[in-house]
Amino acid sequence: PILLAWSGGKDCLMALERLRADPAWRVVGLLTTVTGAFDRVAMHGIRRSVLHAQATALDLPLLESVLDWPASNASYTQAFAASLEQAR
Repeated sequence: PILLAWSGGKDCLMALERLRADPAWRVVGLLTTVTGAFDRVAMHGIRRSVLHAQATALDLPLLESVLDWPASNASYTQAFAASLEQAR
């Protein structure tokens, strides 16, 4: 099972489609980071509501790591690790 890192952009969608095309892989969910202050994806600035619409359209659960702003690399890593632990 794969939990795919999801930014909401075209590259992660292409990765998802390639994984779904291969029966050896099974994507079970999407993992993203969102800045709490702006309610947007940390990397691309895509609104949280768009992420939810994407996950619904793709029929995959969305796991969100909410970050403070500004976020250090250490806090980003900690939030991401906590989300991975939650997914287990």
